[in-house]
Amino acid sequence: MNPPKLNPLIVGEWDGVHIWLQWDGREGRQYRVRLRYREPDAAKAAGWVALGPILGDCAKVPAHKLGWAVEAQVAEAGGRKLNWEKATTARFGRSRCRFEFASSGRKVTFTKGQTIHCVIGGEPCSYRVMADFEVAAEGRRKETLEAVRSAPGNRLRAAGQFRIAPAFDLVIRNAGPSENDLIRAGGVARIAYTKPDGPMTVAFHPLPRRVP
Repeated sequence: MNPPKLNPLIVGEWDGVHIWLQWDGREGRQYRVRLRYREPDAAKAAGWVALGPILGDCAKVPAHKLGWAVEAQVAEAGGRKLNWEKATTARFGRSRCRFEFASSGRKVTFTKGQTIHCVIGGEPCSYRVMADFEVAAEGRRKETLEAVRSAPGNRLRAAGQFRIAPAFDLVIRNAGPSENDLIRAGGVARIAYTKPDGPMTVAFHPLPRRVP
């Protein structure tokens, strides 16, 4: 029986010094990655460079090879023969995610453009409010928020991964996994620097405006 497809994706156009790899991994399983690079004017790529085993479904790989082409393959670790899958070139999208706002006190108002921040896996994760809304006193409300910028740190894989309490009676958490994290682009992946499409963010959160 063949193992489930991993559908790996690779992003080379990012910060100019890293490659992002992502695949449909299963919890508790380990995976292996191999990369090979080709200089801008070279006709052939160099040999494979192996990484792993990696626990999880993504990898941030240092690659100080600006302008080089890169190819990646991913396989589940274990067994005598690895079933390598070629990674498809992708780019980061503006993640969107449903968030739940729960107030145990007074009514709270959020305004369009207001941001919330958290640190997940050592990476800043920042989302912004897309339209004005209110959370009723001792109430709950779910809203779709958009990432402040296109970056891997905004990827949320499960409900509750993002959770903050910016006030003693207010809790904000993601209600499910994020969407639009990566967009398939096709073609050859190249290591390049792309200008961020949003502001730099920090891991603190301003208090929302309270309504008496």
